[in-house]
Amino acid sequence: MNESTRPRWRPSPDGGNRKLYCLPPRAGNADNSYFPARLPGLLAVEWPGTSDDISWRSLARRVMLCVLSMLVGVNALAQQEFVSRYDVFQAFSVLSTSNLNLFQRGYNEEFGVNLRRWVAVGGDFSILSGHSSLGPNLLATAQQAKLAPFLPLLPPGASISVPYESSTYTFCAGPQFNFRKFSKVTLFARPALGGMHQVVTAKPNSGIATVVVGSLLGPSGQKSDTVLFYGFGGGFDINASRHIGIRLAADLVHASLFSGLLKAGQNNLRLSAGPTFRFGRNVK
Repeated sequence: MNESTRPRWRPSPDGGNRKLYCLPPRAGNADNSYFPARLPGLLAVEWPGTSDDISWRSLARRVMLCVLSMLVGVNALAQQEFVSRYDVFQAFSVLSTSNLNLFQRGYNEEFGVNLRRWVAVGGDFSILSGHSSLGPNLLATAQQAKLAPFLPLLPPGASISVPYESSTYTFCAGPQFNFRKFSKVTLFARPALGGMHQVVTAKPNSGIATVVVGSLLGPSGQKSDTVLFYGFGGGFDINASRHIGIRLAADLVHASLFSGLLKAGQNNLRLSAGPTFRFGRNVK
């Protein structure tokens, strides 16, 4: 490349950003500068710094990234041509109940039927387990009163905290609304209305804790409850092929388990990730 065809830097008026014009100097300009207003269609690339800060290798990388982004964007914006009638989702799942400091892990399975390309109906089931500890501050007022006789027996500065194990089962059914304007990604949203069954088993670690558990839960040290929950969820599928995808889903629901024992309801966040398997004819 000779001097007459070498791209030129033109300083901006404020001395900050520089513009690189990828055309040779125009004849008649003594300072070899360009004026975009006089050259329609001229492409200028801007970034902070001086010309010495920018190498040709850096410029090539930027151009390649721009081209790659454009190609990916064009491919992703194409609508999905094939939508299977049936969909099965099997996933590893976690359930977080923040106000109880309870974190459970388990399995989630969903089955859906696409009635139209934009709406499906289906069912959802999950089973999870975990462990935490229960303190007096989480109990209903009436249950806290039962602990009063035991407080003088505690060492100074000590408190009652009872470890427990939990097993949770959820089940729900309803519609799911799908957005299929991208060929490689399907977005979805759904209401969440269903049931939650939970079994807790206390694991007292001291003599006082054993007596407390007996007064609250009875001699078995176990309690179960089944309630309705409500909320919403959503997520997205990465469409690897017509019949296989990878789904990431989140559901936020409210339930009031053990309302006579605990002082407040629970907000539960479930996260699920795993493969989806699709089969059946194309849905129009």
